[in-house]
Amino acid sequence: MSVDLRSAVVSIVNSEYDIKPEISVVQSEFVPMLRVNREKIEGVSVEGSIEEIMIESNVPWEASVDVDWIELSPQSGESGVTTMTINIDRNVSVDRRSAVVSIVNSEYDIEQEILVVQSEFVPELKVNVEKLENISFDGLTEEIEIVSNISWEASVDVNWIELSPQSGESGVTTMTINIDKNMSVDLRSAVVNIVNSEYDIKEEISVVQSEFVPELKVNLEKLENISFDGLTEEIKIESNISWEASFDVDWISISPKSGLSGVTIMTMDINKNKSVESRSSVIRIVNSEYGLEEEILVVQDEFVPELKVDRKNLENISFNGSTEEIKIESNISWEASSNVDWLEISPSSGVSGVSLITVSVGENVLEESREGIITLKNEEYSLTVYVNIQQNKWVPIINGHEYVDLGLPSGLKWATCNVGASLPEKYGDYYAWGEIETKSEYTQNNSKTYGKSMSDISGNAMYDVARAKWGGSWRLPTKKELEELESICTWEWTTQNGKKGYKVTGPNGNSIFLPAAGSRFESSLSRAGEFGSCWSSTPNESNDGGAYYLGFISSDRGVNWGNRRIGLSVRPVSE
Repeated sequence: MSVDLRSAVVSIVNSEYDIKPEISVVQSEFVPMLRVNREKIEGVSVEGSIEEIMIESNVPWEASVDVDWIELSPQSGESGVTTMTINIDRNVSVDRRSAVVSIVNSEYDIEQEILVVQSEFVPELKVNVEKLENISFDGLTEEIEIVSNISWEASVDVNWIELSPQSGESGVTTMTINIDKNMSVDLRSAVVNIVNSEYDIKEEISVVQSEFVPELKVNLEKLENISFDGLTEEIKIESNISWEASFDVDWISISPKSGLSGVTIMTMDINKNKSVESRSSVIRIVNSEYGLEEEILVVQDEFVPELKVDRKNLENISFNGSTEEIKIESNISWEASSNVDWLEISPSSGVSGVSLITVSVGENVLEESREGIITLKNEEYSLTVYVNIQQNKWVPIINGHEYVDLGLPSGLKWATCNVGASLPEKYGDYYAWGEIETKSEYTQNNSKTYGKSMSDISGNAMYDVARAKWGGSWRLPTKKELEELESICTWEWTTQNGKKGYKVTGPNGNSIFLPAAGSRFESSLSRAGEFGSCWSSTPNESNDGGAYYLGFISSDRGVNWGNRRIGLSVRPVSE
């Protein structure tokens, strides 16, 4: 282990013979070695670094450094190859710094040095927004991104801005700026300061908020032509301020009468106007603080009293008497009275709305018609409506059904109504020939007499519907009796109580009314109001599918034969 060359002689002797060969030995000196693979570590980041150094030696060594911001591991080693770690701390100074790592062997006075150079710390504090301008008076919540490698604190010298968080460490931080609503009519501004006192770094964010613009709007300016019946109307109020509503009349009510900012639906109830004059008022919606006012003009029509009846004339009421209903529509109260003792009214008074009064007409035993008047009256508004009542004179009856003697040569009596009808103008029921019941469909397949050879059915209750339904001496007229009616009487196309048909007047001046009731084929009613008819009892002798009937339209009439399956009217006769 010496650094000097050394030698020796190995002697091999035999004393007896004095033989002495020698071997010369020469050994080289020891050459100590200590090497590192890096002499400089430069440009080390301010954040610090961990570096690895390879130490190759044939002697032991020790490593040292005279600063506290570098840590070595291991700090010593034996011969061989060793990896030493150099841990360089973060530089928080604004100055660049350096140090020398020494690796030495004192015995052989060997040393290696590694220069370490670390960059200076550059403090950073940045915000992504420099200005918050034109902020609505309604306020705002804004997020600001702060990027820094140092700690910071945020502050603002106004109470209408709130910051969260108000401080932070290095890194990326999102700070929320909450700006309150500006209720002032002046623009306002402030500066948010974000600072680091240690490095004297500051960022500013300018905040400018618009002044408050008060608003008060209604969706209606006028409510005109309001019915006297009154009205419930909804008014939409849009505002960013509080408000109160007022008016100076007692026939309007509103709810609510006040409100805060936002959208409010105010309900306005307008009472019924019972005066005959129109009326008006103004609803004022105001905010005194900002001097804002909206007006709604309300104009209600004057009261128009109404008293109506659906029937002003009740004519051709049977001498037997009748019970009639009259519909009254009114917006006022009313009283009803009669000028004759044979008319009874119930109820005799009513209020506004739709009412039904029942008029009971007594039996007329006189041989002349009579008339009466029902008076509906409201004295407050001087309204009067009259209903005229006309009751027929006494007529003779057979088995409960009225008839008229037309003065015909045959002396035949004609019923005043069709089978199934209660009044002369009513259509009544429809029957296929030779059948005594009505049907939903009138077809050849369901005809009970079609294709059958038959004789006259007058008076046969199995086929004569007049005899079957009315009894007594009532029956279907024969073909000859229909021809007598058609040829001897006077026929006048007319309208009776809204129904078209013929007024048939006999030689003696008496008359019957035959309505244009139409006919039924299959399931349909056709030509009602245009065509009328009545069956005879006489079949068509040459065609087992036909029978005779009297048919008429406004311009023509006659006795013809028709298909038995068709549903026609039936007008009974009697001797």
